[in-house]
Amino acid sequence: MEMLFENRYVRTEQDLKAFYFRYYFGAKYLIIDVIFALFGLYMVLPDVYYAVICGFPFDASVLLWGIYIFIMPVVQLIAWKRMVRITQKREAEALNGRDPEIHVSVYADEIHMGYAAIGDSILPYTKVKKIRQTKNLIILYSGARLGYILRKDAFTVGSYPDFIDFLRSKGFKVK
Repeated sequence: MEMLFENRYVRTEQDLKAFYFRYYFGAKYLIIDVIFALFGLYMVLPDVYYAVICGFPFDASVLLWGIYIFIMPVVQLIAWKRMVRITQKREAEALNGRDPEIHVSVYADEIHMGYAAIGDSILPYTKVKKIRQTKNLIILYSGARLGYILRKDAFTVGSYPDFIDFLRSKGFKVK
């Protein structure tokens, strides 16, 4: 089997932040979060205005629901930061404090992912469900909702534009 592309890098905290930000705040989630936050404010602000400015009693249930709905996007932001921290701690323990070295080899039929000293995995193209890009990363999502990260600037065999063209030739939409 001939290797078509190779991507080698040491994964950094910035890579993790970009990956999990995309995971937690992808376009559909971001829209939902904004709607929840605006609706929560819409529920809370009139009640607070009438209670504070006009002196009317306010409905505590509306206020509580509004606060609850507004807090949901905040909780998601906390989850994003927490997931980055947890992943870093887990990898630091598994790798004795070293940063994980990622080695990705791309072949015609599958992608081999080498993950530091932990082990390798093989990703057949049939298991790739979607491909997304950030400023510096290419993320391949599998059916198990796993994200395989490649850095755009870390190709040692082939190049980033050629890799994107290769993925498109395989029938993938790269967003």
